[in-house]
Amino acid sequence: MAEPTLLIPGTQATKLRETLTGTHVYNAARAGLPLFDLGPKDLGNRTPAAVRKLLSMEHEPGQLAPKETSLEAGNSIVADEVTKEPYKRVRRDDDWPYDWRADLRYNATLLLDELRRRTDGGTKKRWNLIGHSQGGLVIALASMLAESPREFASMVGRVALVGVPFAGTVRATDALVFGRGDLGKANIKAVVQASRSWPALLQMMPAWNALLRENGDPRRRPRQLVFPAGWDEKVPPIGVPEPSDDLLERVRDVHRMLSGPFSHMAGVHVLTLFGMEQPTPFHVPQKDAVFSDDYERVRGDGLVPWDETNDRMGPDDHDTRLVLQDAKAHAWLCSDREVLDLIEDFFHKPLKPAPAI
Repeated sequence: MAEPTLLIPGTQATKLRETLTGTHVYNAARAGLPLFDLGPKDLGNRTPAAVRKLLSMEHEPGQLAPKETSLEAGNSIVADEVTKEPYKRVRRDDDWPYDWRADLRYNATLLLDELRRRTDGGTKKRWNLIGHSQGGLVIALASMLAESPREFASMVGRVALVGVPFAGTVRATDALVFGRGDLGKANIKAVVQASRSWPALLQMMPAWNALLRENGDPRRRPRQLVFPAGWDEKVPPIGVPEPSDDLLERVRDVHRMLSGPFSHMAGVHVLTLFGMEQPTPFHVPQKDAVFSDDYERVRGDGLVPWDETNDRMGPDDHDTRLVLQDAKAHAWLCSDREVLDLIEDFFHKPLKPAPAI
């Protein structure tokens, strides 16, 4: 293929490293990319309180860049390298690692800077981009934050998006509300508290009314988790502070931006690929006065619900949209042979000219 290809991976597919010791504190490669796949040794045998400090972020209202990437004194966390295993069969020229905890728009601005550097203001070849999961959200937001559709199209000719949660995912709610025991039961509350300071995870909460009342009806919109009133006594674990009003405002801002995600991609060919044969969490029911992790499920890829995501994207006037009946589950979509063949064929499509406006 004539144009170079850059891969923007999904959540957790970039290894995160603490600068104090150089240790990878997030490396999801070892067990199929489940959320929080670590052991105590990855965290230096820290106490739960120290784990919370290590993994928490701090933000200033109105500022996309994090003020602190770790609250541990003298330490910070940086993006290191992309995990190879889920992408080893993807043909590309380079990977773009990023801190998948940070505000999606902050990473979008970093991606724009990277594209500007690689294209030298459009004098070099336009890039093909592959965005898996959260990586696709970063691409879409980068197109909106560019100076104009023309600027984005001068740097990018084709975009392939694989399993992108444009409407969000209950899996984000799962991590924020219930946490995971992969770090040991003693650390569940610590990691839940840390994760509630991660803008990107919050911004990937469902954009639909996913929380149900006791009778099975959706909670009213102001009582969903994208609003402060949603974080009440029914949201476990008890004793873990809710996200700040600023972080929840960021969620609503990003949800608005991602409604119609291709509005600034004139001049760019877009291919979106989705799986729909995996049971996928869709509704979080309330039982016995608290929310339950016994989710109601619909068709999707195990993380992204197809119908709700398709509705959120709007008409397919600006993208070629394909739904794959037998594709692999979400984390491994970029190792699926049909997905790879479709991307390969798509990247031979003649480029559109960059728009004149």
